[in-house]
Amino acid sequence: MACFLYPVCLCMLVGTRAAVSAGAIFTFFLGLMRQRFWWWPFHPIGYLPSNTWAAKWNWMPFFVGWLAKTLVIRYGGLRLYRKTVPMAIGLIGGDLLSQFVWGLIQAVVPSRGWA
Repeated sequence: MACFLYPVCLCMLVGTRAAVSAGAIFTFFLGLMRQRFWWWPFHPIGYLPSNTWAAKWNWMPFFVGWLAKTLVIRYGGLRLYRKTVPMAIGLIGGDLLSQFVWGLIQAVVPSRGWA
């Protein structure tokens, strides 16, 4: 039958299946490489949100965090890494707290837009 009789064209489903299959194979490949090689830098969970709106806006903080962790582990070892974990948790907690406080201020104080 013709495509106009169905809500979704069957020819479009072939492309969708191919894309989902390619993504699943690539994610499986990343997981396999992560298990086999300790030096493999890419994690399959990092691939999942890689093409989202949040990843496009937040790539720089993730990169700075990754770079700081890599440098700390490479030049300071496990001892320095364990000493810097509380600092990293404090930075993340402080950022969340500031967002919460400014959200409360916006909810309480009436404003006229961005001005």
